[in-house]
Amino acid sequence: MDFKQIEAFVSVVDHKSFSKAADVCFLTQPTISARISSLEKELGVRLIDRTGREAFLTDYGKVFYKYAAEMLDTRNRAADSIQGLSKEIEGMIATQIA
Repeated sequence: MDFKQIEAFVSVVDHKSFSKAADVCFLTQPTISARISSLEKELGVRLIDRTGREAFLTDYGKVFYKYAAEMLDTRNRAADSIQGLSKEIEGMIATQIA
């Protein structure tokens, strides 16, 4: 399981559509489908019901979505924390008394 698969899954759920998720992620619809199929194969369950024009979560998908969203949030917060540390200004300020 990798973040690309999780991002694709969360995007499809959030947009209720494979094609809309592809547009938002700047990917093709087949790429989004392949990532989700790969994730489902790895987990051994169907996460998204693909019948009809909208994508709906299965019971397994409902359980996994909560964790997937948390994983992406944790990754983003970790990256923000690291970037925040690297932008801190360090050193001493020297003043001259005239």
